[in-house]
Amino acid sequence: MTGGRWSGTAQAYADTFAHLCAGVLPPLLDLLDTRPGDLVLDAGAGTGNATAALAGAGGRVVSADPDPEMIAVLQARGGPTIRAGLPQLPLPDGAMDRSLASFVVNHLRDPRAGVRELARVSRRRVAAAIWPTAPGPRAALLAGTFERAGVAIPAGERLPPTLDFDRSPEGLASLFSGAGLREVVTGQVAWTWSVEAGRLWSGVTSGLGVHGRVFLAQPEAVRATLTSAYADLTRASPLLQLRESAVVAAGAAR
Repeated sequence: MTGGRWSGTAQAYADTFAHLCAGVLPPLLDLLDTRPGDLVLDAGAGTGNATAALAGAGGRVVSADPDPEMIAVLQARGGPTIRAGLPQLPLPDGAMDRSLASFVVNHLRDPRAGVRELARVSRRRVAAAIWPTAPGPRAALLAGTFERAGVAIPAGERLPPTLDFDRSPEGLASLFSGAGLREVVTGQVAWTWSVEAGRLWSGVTSGLGVHGRVFLAQPEAVRATLTSAYADLTRASPLLQLRESAVVAAGAAR
């Protein structure tokens, strides 16, 4: 998670897309290889699913997020928190044993600086997950909804070529190697997100993601048309089984 575009959506995120993102945690935590007693950073912790999983693996977790509403949710769950985000963390060099960034690097304005910061604060290992370039079934369903309703989605904001990277195992590996991380391993993992169609749509109507922001920008009549179009597309499948995927990487620090 990052601040700005997610501000004011913590509860909606916790109820919807946080469950989607949690699907990557089992393989991602395997790559991070947290040991009992390790001091672990969850960078861009959002509403804390990764923090809880890391604590369940025996880690002493510090959660960091730049958004005040996300921090409030994290504090309610317990454990130390830092209101800060990549690529600037108020931590000394090597302050953490391990650091995790789940679906954060792909949102940064300078992804390389973000990974360098993870490497800087880590003594042992860094792991991250990003969304791949090709849209998954969730994105395809929402794109189909907006197309059916005749509502255009603006082209996604692209980073300058000097800052951007390929959203692939090779592209993420290049960020890790460039940050000085060693023995880098990468891959693409998949999982099935089981979600009620209405719950997914509630994330959109709450303003989450690009589709949510476009939805809220529409007049009330157009919002109704979009909701009707989504209902038509999901009428036969009130419980969606969406096969999603992510690119993951890990590397040894220092």
